[in-house]
Amino acid sequence: SVSIPIDISQKVLAYDTFVYGIDVSDARGTIDWDKVKAAGVEFAIIDAGYGNANKYPKQKDKCFDYNYSNAKRVGIKCGVYWFSYASSIDAAIEEADSCYNVIKDLELEYPVFFDVENDPNNPIILNSFGSNKQKITEMTLAFCDRLASYGVKVGVYCNTNWFNNYVDKNQIINKGYYIWQAHYYPSESNPELKYDKSSICDIWQYSEKGHVDGINGYCDLNVSYKNFYNPAPAVSDLKISYPSGKGAPSGNLKQGSSFGIY
Repeated sequence: SVSIPIDISQKVLAYDTFVYGIDVSDARGTIDWDKVKAAGVEFAIIDAGYGNANKYPKQKDKCFDYNYSNAKRVGIKCGVYWFSYASSIDAAIEEADSCYNVIKDLELEYPVFFDVENDPNNPIILNSFGSNKQKITEMTLAFCDRLASYGVKVGVYCNTNWFNNYVDKNQIINKGYYIWQAHYYPSESNPELKYDKSSICDIWQYSEKGHVDGINGYCDLNVSYKNFYNPAPAVSDLKISYPSGKGAPSGNLKQGSSFGIY
């Protein structure tokens, strides 16, 4: 089973979808993905690596291939995250290229998330940029822009403190990138909305101390409010029907166009 609040879906105000998920790395050891699937987990964001793994190949997560292939085997939808140690915009671009080399042949339903946070053992981001929110945001966008140029769905992972003080969430959203936000209850003050983050993120990491069958120790727990893998049809996929006896509409229908049948 998954240790999750049973009333969580009743506390959410608005969302495209609502599914439970986890995020994992090699720190969790060998995961029994059959048990994870049976526990009700529907998606997994998997650690793919950190830093410049093109230069330092051992920085690819050592359990990534196992975790990805087995999660897919049991029918769990997958995304990945890449932990940043970037000290400059150029370094962030190198990290994006490293990440792409790891995931370029995979079928990911969820985005690739750039994990921007402070490592207390190696606080290279804050040492390099200080608390300059705009510069850290520009570095973050450099990673996202690079991966997006390869056709990859991209997002940013931060906790609430980092989104408030170090990364400008609005700039991330305005570029069309997704938000995965960590904010753990019971630190919130309003119990009626304690399970609702649908207005501020696409995925909410609501606990770092969950328990999931098939995983040893604590596991991060998430809910996704975004339907990443069944998107609305593109305009080119739409089929137009019209009343019997009426002439078929003519001309080209382009995105953003409107039309009527009379």
